[in-house]
Amino acid sequence: YREAATRCGIADFESHHDRFRARYLSTLAEELDSNPAGNVCLPGVQALLDDMRARDDVWIGMVTGNYRGAAPLKLRAGGIDPAQFR
Repeated sequence: YREAATRCGIADFESHHDRFRARYLSTLAEELDSNPAGNVCLPGVQALLDDMRARDDVWIGMVTGNYRGAAPLKLRAGGIDPAQFR
């Protein structure tokens, strides 16, 4: 966001960040809802997650460079329960 806002000449980008994030998350949810058939999980991902959850020596986690609120939207759209991630 910072880089895009700076390139667009928005000097006080931090004052707009909360509004941008809210709009981004709202738009993302709308986009994911508008094309449910296009939201698919890659082959093998769900089986891998199931296998990892069955183990007691593995913690399932996720790292994302995106907004925290986007992760559950994307996971649910792909049929993955976000509650399984710490």
